[in-house]
Parts: sequence; C-alpha cells; structure tokens
Amino acid sequence: MALAKGFLFFWVVVGFSTPLISAKPVIADDHVSLGPTLAFINKFRGANSLSKLIFDKRLNMVADLHARDLAARNVLSHTSSNGRSITQRANRVGYNWRLIAENISAGVSDGIDVVNAWIKSPKHRKNMLLRDVVHAGVGYARSSTKERENFDHYWVLVVGSPIYN
Repeated sequence: MALAKGFLFFWVVVGFSTPLISAKPVIADDHVSLGPTLAFINKFRGANSLSKLIFDKRLNMVADLHARDLAARNVLSHTSSNGRSITQRANRVGYNWRLIAENISAGVSDGIDVVNAWIKSPKHRKNMLLRDVVHAGVGYARSSTKERENFDHYWVLVVGSPIYN
C-alpha cells in the first residue's frame, strides 16, 4: 500500500494493526533473524539503482505488532484487529510520514523466500521499489495454531519516508 500526503495519491496494497489483546497465543520464534531480510530487500533495491533502506525502530514496531496481530487472529488482513490502517498505526508510534507502504505475507517460513515472493508480485514489488522511501521495519510472528493451511508464519514489511521539518 502506498499513500502520499499532499498529493491525493492513494494506493492500497496492505494495512497494519496493533492488537490490544491477543485472542490466540503467538509463538516467540527467537531463531528468526530479521536483519538478513532487510539486507536482501536492500540488495534488490541496489540492483534497481535505488538507495538502501535504513532500519527505523518505530516502523519496526509497527511491522512487529501487526505480524503478531495477524498470527494471533490467523488472518491475512490490511486492517488491524482494532480497525487501524497502516497510516494510523504509523502515526500512533510517532512516525510522521510523507509516504508509507506495507507488504504482508503468510505461510512462508523464511525471510529471503518471502522477499522473493514479494518481488514476483507486481504490487509488492512496487512497494519495495518506491524511490522516495528511506526507512523500513520488518515484523515476523508465528501462530501457535494452524487453523488455515500453511498460514502459521506471518511477515510484515513497512517502508516510509518522514516529513522533514
């Protein structure tokens, strides 16, 4: 999803959420390292003559909380369990955005594999290749129940560009 303030440009690819209470347990998967996932996204951007994205702890919090919310609900949704959009979730953590976009995925256990899947999807690819984004956060969570076939792993990528004063 990409939204640009001031340009009346609104393009939805994905939404984000911050749960207040998790309805179902989420497995803490400490062995999953998110650094290689962002590094692979940056390699892809570099191959397309774009600058590397800088890790942003606020966007990472947005991505992580949404991944946990998706895993707790066993759904793949652009809206959080409390009805918030990506823009509302970014605002909530103090990220004053000019441009914000989000990709989500379910069912893929490896970060490199999820990025490769996003590369093959035109809308997700477009988000990763947005020229004007500078920051990124990556979230991952795993559901403790498998109510939907192959939906136990949840990934969220949030990219953005802040309003500079």
